[in-house]
Formats: sequence, C-alpha cells, structure tokens
Amino acid sequence: MKWLNSKTLLILFAMVLVSSCTSYASKEEVQQLDEKRASVKAMENKVVELTNEKKKADQELQQKKQKLDQVKKDKEEVLKRLEAIEKANK
Repeated sequence: MKWLNSKTLLILFAMVLVSSCTSYASKEEVQQLDEKRASVKAMENKVVELTNEKKKADQELQQKKQKLDQVKKDKEEVLKRLEAIEKANK
C-alpha cells in the first residue's frame, strides 16, 4: 500500500513538472483551433440535416410502397370483376 502511494505521488510530481514546462498556444494556433472547431460544428450540423432528410425520404418511400400495394390490389379486384362480367355476358 505504501508503494502505491509513493508511486502515485511520483506520477503526480512528474505531471506537475511536465505541465509547468509546456508552452502555451500562440494566437495563430488558437485561431486555427477555433476554425477547426467551427468546421467540425458545421459538419456535425450537416450530418444532422442529411440524417433528417434521409428519414423523411424513407418515410415517403414507405408511403409510396403502401400506395403501390393498394393500387395493385385494386387492379386485381377490377380485373376479377371484369372477368366475371365477361363470363356473365357470354
């Protein structure tokens, strides 16, 4: 247990030492970072927009498939009735 504490203390000391020696970002680097963040945000918004468009298109496709199925059923029914009328007239 004592070994764990001394190891943890050593790691913390090393982290403090390293972080105190690091240089700060320049104004240009901060500006580039801000531009990258804005670019990422714009891309995320575009992904959300395209995802919503896809959902809408999928819903429309499903509705059209249902309508097509109904039209096919109606056509079959009309053909059956026409056939029955033709048989009755013979």
